[in-house]
Amino acid sequence: MVLKSKAQFSFQAVNKTFRNVCNGMNRKFYRTLNIAHDCRGQYSEVFFGKLYINDEEVKIQHLYKFFEYLINVCRITVKEVRIKNEFY
Repeated sequence: MVLKSKAQFSFQAVNKTFRNVCNGMNRKFYRTLNIAHDCRGQYSEVFFGKLYINDEEVKIQHLYKFFEYLINVCRITVKEVRIKNEFY
């Protein structure tokens, strides 16, 4: 058994509080998802292109990890999803 000092306990408390605040901000920000796909590129960019979720750029190949993070770490409950294709 390892004894921890008061400094280590206070550091852990600050980290936990900070993590909880960040996760709470993510929960609020991602409650409504606005998903946009820019279809102006080449055919190959459809599969390797970019999506915009709440005006933030997310690569298509990272979508699974992004949603896995939102669901498992932040414990997001999505209330509304809006999908928009941008054809110009």
